[in-house]
Formats: sequence, structure tokens, C-alpha cells
Amino acid sequence: MKYLILHRAIKNFGDFLIFERGKRLIEVLIPEATIFTGNAYTPLEKQFSNNEINNFDLIIIPGGPGIRGKIYPNVYPLKTTIPIIFLGVGSNISYWKVLNNNITVNFSEESYRFLKNIEKFAPLGVRDYITKKILSDVNIASQMNGCPAWYDFDYFGKEFERIDKINKIILSSPSKKENLNQFIDMIKILRKIFFDVEIFISFNHGFFEENKNSTHYYIYKSIFDISKKMNLSLIDMSGSIKNSSIYDECDLHIGYRVHTHIYFISHRKPSYLIAEDSRAIGVCKAIPTPYFKSWENTKFNQILLKTIYKKFKIPISFKNISENVIFELFNDIESNFSRFKGIGKIIDSYFENNMKKYILKYISR
Repeated sequence: MKYLILHRAIKNFGDFLIFERGKRLIEVLIPEATIFTGNAYTPLEKQFSNNEINNFDLIIIPGGPGIRGKIYPNVYPLKTTIPIIFLGVGSNISYWKVLNNNITVNFSEESYRFLKNIEKFAPLGVRDYITKKILSDVNIASQMNGCPAWYDFDYFGKEFERIDKINKIILSSPSKKENLNQFIDMIKILRKIFFDVEIFISFNHGFFEENKNSTHYYIYKSIFDISKKMNLSLIDMSGSIKNSSIYDECDLHIGYRVHTHIYFISHRKPSYLIAEDSRAIGVCKAIPTPYFKSWENTKFNQILLKTIYKKFKIPISFKNISENVIFELFNDIESNFSRFKGIGKIIDSYFENNMKKYILKYISR
């Protein structure tokens, strides 16, 4: 069988992690498969000859937040009769929609037809229950498999290990400019508390020095300026997963990047995720781990809440998100991170009962 795996791994560390671990799932579970890889952004006819395309038995898309209103042709420009299968596709609902419990996607007609055609071969494998509900609401069959990035074969059967001393912490940077101030506040507090600990700040999309007008560069430059004063190391994680060794060295993660969080829990290490949209909430509800809603602690919302309080005298907590994170972290240090125990078994169970069975049923047939 000849399988074409399409990926979106161009720059972002998370996309590379999804691709590499998705590919590994197929290699291990279907060792007889012949695997080809291609770029999901680009039409097939621009990457392969007609003869090559016609010889593919199946197109596999490991994951990513592809469930969008214009998934076709904007996300996946696939004009083909070859069966397409998603292993663990997700969605990306803005925090305003999450705040208003508006967990829906308005699909274009051609996008809906695209998804219904995929469904004819197999239910769509999804990475969280939010995405599953979105598809269910429009009568598209799906199965909860989790994200391929959850699954590292070297860690199956393992549980969280005791942390005797915190020596290294990784902080993952926000992707939204409105969360920059709360992140800088957190850096300052953590540096004061963990004055003798090495602290690294990771940038999964890179430093974006080539595009100095971008939001990513603005965030990087703002953090770079303060990090010099506080003896912090900045790490460019983009372009591959080769720099993941720095994650292996660190004892825990705090921050905004969903796939940094996934990397840590897949290696049975503590992680505290600050949600910027539904992707973070989706993974933390599927695998119960601590998360915080960034939008409840922005300066804009603090001003708004104070205005409401003054007008209506409604009691509201104005606690900074950094205080919430530190409070949770110190509670876990006192309990030796006991809340994380059992998460390894949850990941293993998703693999054995969902992802593995799905691959063997729909791909290896």
C-alpha cells in the first residue's frame, strides 16, 4: 500500500511535532506501508506527476486545526478521488466565541461537500471533543482519536516521575499581542521566586527577525529586551523538532503554546497551559491538566471588570493570571505534582482504544 502523508510543517514546531509523530504512528502500526510525504498547502499536481498521484492508495492528514469554514480549498486544496483520512484534526475557535459559548463553524457549501466526501471512506479522526461536537452538529461522522502529537512510543506504559528539585523551567511565548503584558508580568514573578533556576523562553514560530512588522517579531523583541536584564535564555524552536532536547532538559512548562504543553505531558512532565483559544481548552479537557484562560486576565478585561464592579457592585476577583499560575504551581509542588499522576494512563488508553484501532481499521485494510 502506498500512502501519501500531507503535512503543514513549514515553520511552527507544533506542526513538525504533529507530522513526525503522525508519520511514526503509521510506520509502527503498518510496517509494510510505503510512505510518501507532501505539502498540504500546495495542490498535488504541483508536487507529483499524474502517474505518481494515481498510484497513491490513500492520503493521510495527521492533524492541525483544519476544521474551518473554508477548509476546501483554502486549507486543503485537494482535487482528487483518492480516499482522504484525518488522524486527529482539530479546530480553532476564537476566545470571544468560546466566551459566548458559540462553538460553531459555518462551512461553505464546497467545504461541507469536501468533508462529506471524506466521511464516505471513514469517520473523521479528531483531536478533541470540541471539534467532534462541531462536526456532529452538521451531521458529519467523527471519532475522537486525540492529536498524533500525544503519542510517543518511548513513553507508553510510563507515568509521571517525582521531581525532587526544579532546576530548569521553560516558558512558551504567547502568539497574541494582547497577552504580552501578562506574560512579562509572569516572567518577572517567576524570576524573583525561582532566582536560582535556569529559565528558558521558547518561540515555536521562531524569532521572525526576517519580518520586523509582524506580531511574532514584536512579541519576540519585547521579550528579548526584558530577558537580557533577567538572565533568561531565548530558544528558537521553529523549523523542525531538533531543538526539543531543551524541552527534555526542563522539569516543567508554563505558557501559551499548545504543542509545547503536549510535548511535556506526552513525556509525563508537568505543564501549565494558558489558553488563547479553543485549541488549548480542547486538549486540557480531553487530558485533564491545569489551564488558565488568558482572556480573563488581559488589561482590557481588568478595566472592563472594574467598571462593572463600580456600577453594579458585583464582587469580582482581580487576581493577575501570574498569581493564579503560581498558586497552582506551589500547590502542586507541595503535593509532589500528584494531580498529574494517572495522565500517562489516560494517554495510553486513548492510543490503545482510539487511535490504534482507528488506524488498523480504516488505514490497514
